[in-house]
Amino acid sequence: MKSWGAWLRRVLNANVVGFGGKICGEFLMADTMLAFLKAEYEATPEHDALVAKLDAINQADPEAQADPHFFDEFIEKWDRGEYHD
Repeated sequence: MKSWGAWLRRVLNANVVGFGGKICGEFLMADTMLAFLKAEYEATPEHDALVAKLDAINQADPEAQADPHFFDEFIEKWDRGEYHD
């Protein structure tokens, strides 16, 4: 089973992971964190574009956030089933 923690690191270059304590057991959290810590960011044009969009949100870029189609390309890929574990 692939870990979503590793996916966060590989695809989004994440440096933080949060858990819902009432819905995740300690062993699942431990396994996820180990996978997260071992994973490294895989720079691809698609990953870099997604990270740039997330950075725009983080920087409160009003122009980017005002675009109603800000995440359309990624939502379309989700709908097609391109994102999976």
